[in-house]
Amino acid sequence: MRVRLFREAAPPWLDGDERLDEHVVKIKATAACLQQAAAEWDRHLASFPPR
Repeated sequence: MRVRLFREAAPPWLDGDERLDEHVVKIKATAACLQQAAAEWDRHLASFPPR
């Protein structure tokens, strides 16, 4: 899996005119690990009201 971080994820001290290089994070994980992580994410988000 490749995760790309965009300007919305940039640190707040970056000036709006400053060039933001693309950041790519490569993650090696099995399908089972990803399914478990997604289920845990859903459980954590359940305490927040829907928007």
